[in-house]
Amino acid sequence: MQLESYECQRCGGSLSEIEGGKFKCDYCRTVYYKKAAEDNTKKVAELFDEIKREQIRNLRRNLFDATNEEYISSEKVRECAAELKKLIPDDFSACFYEVAVGNNAKALTKYIRKINVEDNYAEIEGVVRFLIKSLQTEFLLELNNLVERAYKQRDLALFEKYSTEISIEAEKVESGIYETKMPREVFIAYSSKDMDAVSELCEFLEAQGLKCFVAARNLRHGKGSVENYDRLLCEAMDHCKSFVFVSSTKSRQFSCDALTKELPYIQERDIENAPAEHKNNYATMPHKYKKPRVEYRVEESRGFNAADSISNEFFDGYERVYSPEAVAERVASQIYAKATAPESEKKPAVEEKKVKYCVACLAKCPEDAKFCMECGGKDFAETKKEAELLKKIAVIESDKSENSIEVYEVPNVDGEKKPASSTATSKPKVEGTSPKDQVPEKNLKASKGLEYELNDDGKSYCVRGIGTCKDKNIVIPSTYNKKPVTSIGDGAFCDCYWESISIPNSLESIGDCAFNFWGLEDSPVCSIHITNISAWCNISFGSDPMPEGWNLYLNDNLVTELVIPDGVTSIGDYAFSDCGSLVSVI
Repeated sequence: MQLESYECQRCGGSLSEIEGGKFKCDYCRTVYYKKAAEDNTKKVAELFDEIKREQIRNLRRNLFDATNEEYISSEKVRECAAELKKLIPDDFSACFYEVAVGNNAKALTKYIRKINVEDNYAEIEGVVRFLIKSLQTEFLLELNNLVERAYKQRDLALFEKYSTEISIEAEKVESGIYETKMPREVFIAYSSKDMDAVSELCEFLEAQGLKCFVAARNLRHGKGSVENYDRLLCEAMDHCKSFVFVSSTKSRQFSCDALTKELPYIQERDIENAPAEHKNNYATMPHKYKKPRVEYRVEESRGFNAADSISNEFFDGYERVYSPEAVAERVASQIYAKATAPESEKKPAVEEKKVKYCVACLAKCPEDAKFCMECGGKDFAETKKEAELLKKIAVIESDKSENSIEVYEVPNVDGEKKPASSTATSKPKVEGTSPKDQVPEKNLKASKGLEYELNDDGKSYCVRGIGTCKDKNIVIPSTYNKKPVTSIGDGAFCDCYWESISIPNSLESIGDCAFNFWGLEDSPVCSIHITNISAWCNISFGSDPMPEGWNLYLNDNLVTELVIPDGVTSIGDYAFSDCGSLVSVI
């Protein structure tokens, strides 16, 4: 068969003849000896018509492009290889890359060992380059052996070149340069168009002993890295002591991830770790609660743009610098100040929450919990010993008096028995209740400072005018002056830093912004839509079923525990979409 032109087996491109009877691909620059180029082209020409050959050329080109991206997508490479294998099942490139992105180092080492370098000599360069980019120590030995088998006898210069590249990359892997969780001093955020300034800054800082993280250098440019790009950047930011933004007209644009993703991420982490009183106003948050940061201006703005507001808020109150020397000085001083701050300033003191013990399962519960988070029980004791004794009382034999229960002695903190309160009296047994339900409950008093206003019907009350209430554990009673409390007024708790709130079953409506709620309407059938709460919260409702038709929405990152009562008939769309701290729902 006489062939007019030869095709590249690697990318499907056309081959042009060069000196010494060799041919080079016009697209991927792979070099073939004449016999190899002729055999590859003839094999495809004998098996397929022109239409299929054109399809194969396109599939090879797609696979080549996918494996030469800066950040390679394993899924994309796998798809391209699978499409090519449908037409040529034994195609070398398709078979190799399918294994190479399979996340199975053992299978890959076996495959490398079996490669026939004589038949696939032109392909070895692409294989070696791909494996160096995604080097894993598991196949380091096999990769060196492959290079030796392929190049040592035929091209000693290439053998030395790739052996050197493998050694350099292996040292990088061993040193942990690609480890995002490695502690470093500086995370550098930038636009890729400012790489010259970034390289200069990084070189200067590391000469001063300040280890840096730069995505272009410290993120592995190999297989699969693109799938984890955002997660790896977040890990790196968490493990760097300070944040430097290379600020230019290019980086201060909405199209730049450094401005629209990395700065907001640091801000979110600062807010998350700050005391409650600073969470709602980032601009006034003291610097001691923020990650140290420096804005390094590499050029002045050419006019103000809308995206500048992000960097202006982030660096408000910080000095702007214009040289690598000033960056190093500022970073070092901020890190030192953070490290030498008194322990009380490094991390806000967290008030230890008091606990109580569930009588039914002895689980430890918050002091203000109305239900046990483990079993849903309603009865609690102050100490575990007391809870154990009350649990024994709960299994009183059935031959006890039906009209009263026996009053037992309860141990004190030291384990000694103490007489029950002199005010304790016998309590009639309620038909259908378990013995534990017969244990008298503590009376929950309504929060001080609540104000009530008689509703228009004259038969019920509305809670109003308590926006400045200082009670952190708010209890709204079900009745006031022997009349039910049926509503909460507009903005009633909008300025309160509350930690828990108990809503009675008598409630029928909640006004706009009553608890910093968003967009509520007064309605006999109430939708609880909780957002923008200003403190860590526990939310509980009365112990009896709520009125039929109540709907629940919860959308706040600060809510940690939630008890959903009977009578809630639906949970709205995206009801828990932003509840990153929610750990318990009953």
